[in-house]
Amino acid sequence: MKYNLPKEYLSYSSFDLWNRDKDAFRRRYYENEKPFETAETIFGKTVHEELSPDGETSIRINLNEDLVLLGYLDSFNEEDLAIVDYKTGHLNSKGKAPWDKVRVQKHKQLVFYSLLVLLKHGKFNPVVQLKWLETKFKNKLMAFDGHVLHTESRELMLTGFEQTFTRKIFKWEIEKLKKEIISSAQAISKDYTLWQKRKSLPSHKTI
Repeated sequence: MKYNLPKEYLSYSSFDLWNRDKDAFRRRYYENEKPFETAETIFGKTVHEELSPDGETSIRINLNEDLVLLGYLDSFNEEDLAIVDYKTGHLNSKGKAPWDKVRVQKHKQLVFYSLLVLLKHGKFNPVVQLKWLETKFKNKLMAFDGHVLHTESRELMLTGFEQTFTRKIFKWEIEKLKKEIISSAQAISKDYTLWQKRKSLPSHKTI
């Protein structure tokens, strides 16, 4: 089928947002509302730029005749097709880390990237890595009336601690995700077409 998508491609972030929060997806991609940026997202972008001075590896490729996928891989080795994804994040109020083996195992972004590599190269490396770089908020020192005050700013820093998670991607996971992507693309296409039709209707003003 021909897809009518708000962008000419489907990325992992758009696929994920559609399945998590359809209203947020519509605001972001139909109405071009800028995403809300936090200290965490801004700092994460900065770290990714530092880790990939030559830029991320982008793969733009057709899943089928009418559906284009796009992904940006933090680290990709052309020789052995190894994928490494970097994530930043800090401990929550209970001291729990944002990433663990279970969450990494469920993280579909790694499967999405493996799908892109498979489509482009005809094969993929089943062993992928996710590296979590721990962050924390800086403590800000302020002098006032002879006293040194400690206040928390919203500026982040790396603690120096990192943890690497390795997981294996199976072919059945990729095939399952392909079906989910196609199903989501079909749903987005129908929804976006209806939204466009509603937007094109003349507004009726009451006197």
